[in-house]
Amino acid sequence: MPKHIPDKILKLIEDFKKSSDGLYSPNYNETELRTDYVNPLFAKLGWNINIEQGYSQTHREVINEAMV
Repeated sequence: MPKHIPDKILKLIEDFKKSSDGLYSPNYNETELRTDYVNPLFAKLGWNINIEQGYSQTHREVINEAMV
């Protein structure tokens, strides 16, 4: 991997790789993937995932969609 990737993101990538077998299970759904990997990645990139900066929900950079 390129050396310019921060360690916190490299760790998330490694955790993803280690868990990849379970990610293809029919019991592992999109919400779990988003919670376990996608949202943490966006947060590590500086996105306002959990309204940590005091913004209202209408100003979130990421909006979770309900499963249909």
